[in-house]
Parts: sequence; structure tokens; C-alpha cells
Amino acid sequence: MTQAPILDQRNMTTPFRISLGLLIILTVVMPNSYPTLSFLLLISAACFVLFAKPFFSIPRLLIYFWMASLFVTILYMLVGALNGATLEALKQTMLIYIISPILWTIIMVHWLRCRGIEQISRLLVLLVFPCAISVVVFFFLFLNYGPSSTRVFISSSNIDFSNGTVAATMHVYGSMIFFAGGIFAAPNIFQNRTVRLLAIISVITIAATSGRGALIIAIFLGLLVSIISSASRTIRPRRFVLFVVGTGATLFLVALVSAYFAVDLTLLITDLLNRILNISHSIRGQQVSHLARGIADSSGFGMGHGIGVDYIRSEKYPWRYEAVWVATLYRVGLLGAIAYVVPFIYFFWRIATTQIRRELSTGERFLFGAFTAVFAASATNPYLEAFAFQWMYILPISAMVLRNNSIDCSIPKVHAPDASSSSVRV
Repeated sequence: MTQAPILDQRNMTTPFRISLGLLIILTVVMPNSYPTLSFLLLISAACFVLFAKPFFSIPRLLIYFWMASLFVTILYMLVGALNGATLEALKQTMLIYIISPILWTIIMVHWLRCRGIEQISRLLVLLVFPCAISVVVFFFLFLNYGPSSTRVFISSSNIDFSNGTVAATMHVYGSMIFFAGGIFAAPNIFQNRTVRLLAIISVITIAATSGRGALIIAIFLGLLVSIISSASRTIRPRRFVLFVVGTGATLFLVALVSAYFAVDLTLLITDLLNRILNISHSIRGQQVSHLARGIADSSGFGMGHGIGVDYIRSEKYPWRYEAVWVATLYRVGLLGAIAYVVPFIYFFWRIATTQIRRELSTGERFLFGAFTAVFAASATNPYLEAFAFQWMYILPISAMVLRNNSIDCSIPKVHAPDASSSSVRV
């Protein structure tokens, strides 16, 4: 197979840099705040890539993944139309399952070829700080000026301090799930120890005051990934002492914040465990129950995109559900769901084989932890069905596909190009 040449940073044209920068800020720091502008930037960035030179190409495997999804989506859009799906539901399905994934893929492949996994990971993770600041600003505005002052973050905002716990509604928690998994899986993604400690403190504090179980679980998944990917490394006494001191300082700060907001950490953890153990009685549990009956009624063949069950979670979008995995089985059946999940299986398989060879770089461990966290979160959160969050899934998968193509995205080694050539060889 003929491989596309590795590009260097000079192929990141100024229009692409500007559109990508704005796109990342809007979809990472303020997701869903300006959806129309974000989607226009998504289209613009992809177009700037396609017009770049040398001629842009997508790895064949990513094309196969997208074509399989395209076939399943179109087929079950037709099935949904026959079963009474609305035009609005079908349009949104086409946007989320066909158009936005290929646009994100074009952008991420080009970005990876220009910057590499390591540089992108180290740049991207710095956004954890503006994300954390946005949460602080949200709390400040809500508590001092009311819900109307926070509409820039979310149209219907709320903070609940009942029963000794705290819970807030913010879209940025989706991005924080990604960062929590990645940072705790590869804390040395931050080369400066002070910055590293501040990032860890920020993530834990925000998780403790978010009321989001997926965000809290992301921290533990990141730690699990760290243990798995660091199994062959010996723990130095100095590193162990720094870990203990850092953990103690973090817990102390979390305790201060919790005391300020009158949050009982014991109740917070107990509430999380109760939600996990009693999921059948929760809203998502009810969704799963109704969707499971719908799967049985369709004999596992799928009822089609845009079709809901007799449980309505959203009056505006009655075909949408937070239990995305089960909803996917209901919509496209077992075979269609397998086609959708293949890229995710591929990612974990590539990570496993790379880990067995002890070749995971810091950036890859970061993406491993981040992807694991958002993949788990997608079971009960509709991030996969929001174009503003699809970067969290497409970036790691694209990175591992490029790695498999023998294109080193970890540390690009760029040699001076020939005067007669516009491409850069590695």
C-alpha cells in the first residue's frame, strides 16, 4: 500500500491553524455553547486541509471504518424512514453519523501528521486549565448572579447542593472526563512538576464538585491504565515520595473546597456507589429496560435510526437516549452495532499489542487513559452523538491507525526537504 508522506508543520497553513485553534477552544472548553459556529469551523478546517499541498489522503483503514459506518447508517435510515422516523431525526442522523465523523477524521489525520501524538497530547492537555477555570466562573456567576448569567455555558443551568452533595450541569464535564482519564494515566505528560500537581488538583476538585459519576470514575480508570501501562517500570523512592506528598496536598485542597461548599465527601462517594449498584431504578436504567424490550421486539435486527421506544427522555428529540450503547443495538441491530464498534476494538487491540512490546509513549498512554474514560462514559452519556465531542474518540483511533501504518506520529523526525520537492520525508 502506498503511504502518504509525513507532513511537517509548514503544511499547517495559517487559515487551518486559526480555524483549528478556534474549533478546539469551542469544542473542548465551551462545547455546545456555539454549535453553529463550531460546525462552520469544523467544515472550514477540513476544507483547508483538503486544499493543502501535497495532496491529502486518509489511511485506508480509516476509510474502511467510515464506509462500514456509512453503509449501516444509510441502511438503517431507510429502515427508520419506513418505520415512521421524522425528517428532522434523519437529518440529524446523517450529520452525526456520516458528515461530522469524516470531517473530524480529515482534521485529526492532518494534525497528527503535522504535529505528532506527543506534541498534540502535550498541547491538548493544557486546555484542562481553561476548562477548570470555566467551571469556577460558572459557579461564581450562578451563585452570585443566578442561572441567567450562565447561558453562555449551557442554556438550562443548575447547581444542586441538596443532601450534602453538589451537582452541576455543564457540558465541559465531558472534556474533563477525557482529561481526567489521560492525566491520571500519564501524569508525566506535564514535564513541569508544579503544573502537573496543579492539573491533578484541578481535576480532582472539579470531579468532587461536579456530581458526575462518569468524571469520578474516569480518575480511577486513568489510575488503572497507569498501573497497566507502567507494569514494567520500577518505582523510584523519590518518585514515590513525590506521589504521596502530591496526593496529600490534593486531598487537603479537596477537603477545603468541600468544606466551603458544605459538601460531604463520604456522601458523594456513597451516592456514586448507590447509583452504580441501583442503576435499574435510575433514569438511565429505565431507558435500558425499555430499549431492551424494543431490541427483543425487533429480534435483534434493529428498528432503524430516528425511531424511539415508549419511553421519552427528551420531548424535543424523542429518538435520543443517554444509554447510547443499548440505543444503538435497538436502532441498528447486532450486526450494525458490531460495524460501529470495530474502530473501538481496533484501538484497544493496537494499544494492547503495543503495550506488550513495551513501546507505549507518554502521549499514547495519555490517549489510552483518556479514550478508556470517554469510552466508558459513552455507555450512559450521549457524547458519541454530539459532534462537539467526537474529537475525543476520533483523535485516539486515528493516532493508532497512523502508527500501524508505520508512520511514526510519536516523535516526528523531519529532515530538510529537497529544493525540488514540497513534501517532507521522515
